[in-house]
Amino acid sequence: MLIYYTIYAIMEIFWGAFCFRRNNKKTQLLFCTLSCLTMIALFAMRHLSMGIDLHYGHSIGYLASYEQTAEMGWREIFHINHFGYERGYVVFIKLLTYFSSDPRFLLTSIAVITMSCVFSVLASYSDDAFLSVIVYIGTPCFVANFSSLRQALAVSLCFFSFRYIKQKKFVPFAIFTAVATLFHTSALLFIAAYFLYNIKIPRSWRYASVVAIPFIYVLRDVFFFVARILKPSAVKDNNGSFTFFLALFGVYVVVAALGDNSDEHLNGLMNIFWVACCIMAFSGIYNTAERLAWYFIIFLALLLPRFVEQLKGLHRIHDVPWILMYSGILACFTLFGLYQIYSTYWAMAYPYYFFWEAA
Repeated sequence: MLIYYTIYAIMEIFWGAFCFRRNNKKTQLLFCTLSCLTMIALFAMRHLSMGIDLHYGHSIGYLASYEQTAEMGWREIFHINHFGYERGYVVFIKLLTYFSSDPRFLLTSIAVITMSCVFSVLASYSDDAFLSVIVYIGTPCFVANFSSLRQALAVSLCFFSFRYIKQKKFVPFAIFTAVATLFHTSALLFIAAYFLYNIKIPRSWRYASVVAIPFIYVLRDVFFFVARILKPSAVKDNNGSFTFFLALFGVYVVVAALGDNSDEHLNGLMNIFWVACCIMAFSGIYNTAERLAWYFIIFLALLLPRFVEQLKGLHRIHDVPWILMYSGILACFTLFGLYQIYSTYWAMAYPYYFFWEAA
């Protein structure tokens, strides 16, 4: 775990050097830029065996498909249902092979795109970039970059489109979402985020939404029965995500109770995050629910810093309790991040091997 401890230490050094005393947009941009480069290096310099969907050493998977695509002509690209991947992703990797057919170039290119999209949003819209980065690492959206390459691209593109949600520009938002769908069809669900963010929810409705989440969880077996009708291959996988669902629900309850509902930005982020909680209610029985929730869970990296800074700005809690709360959030999401890195079998993020090491 040394490499990950080092990453956290680097984040703290960057934060201490640039943001501790002068936390403004300029210092946050510098912090996010350096953090982005660090993350790109982390994903680009890993051994090719890290990530179950990469299928290192096999004739299937992301690595093999990239090498095979380099040998294919464009007629095959557009007329053969190859690899079981979305056509947009296949076209994307075909274009990459013109620069290099080395699979490491694929991993580096995807890391550059995903991390640039994520950190550009954090730099522009986070109230506390350091807290946002720690929260982001503590979500499944981070470890997805080791294995779920197509969906990592889709999630990052959808997250990048948040700037157009803020600006109420539906056309460019829809374009980015459509491009994300070309990489992973599940991104189509993110269209709802545009309308969710721009809906003003009264506090009474917010409280009702808190009650709705456990109600949905209780009725999840009924919804699963419907899901089996729509998708007969759906199975109960009992993936142990109940604890994470409780953590997300706990965050939603606290922010709903203590947050300033008149804050339009916080209100919009809460609407998006509510969908994440609802989808996560199914994660213990439906084997793709958690991955669908990624498109909305990533907004926790904006929601929590907004909430924390709001409490501080409104002087609703004194300095010492605020520091304890801030430290507690950092500690919890640091532990979440390290636990996911250690335990998420499909990410294969631990142990970490550099590309020159024998895995």
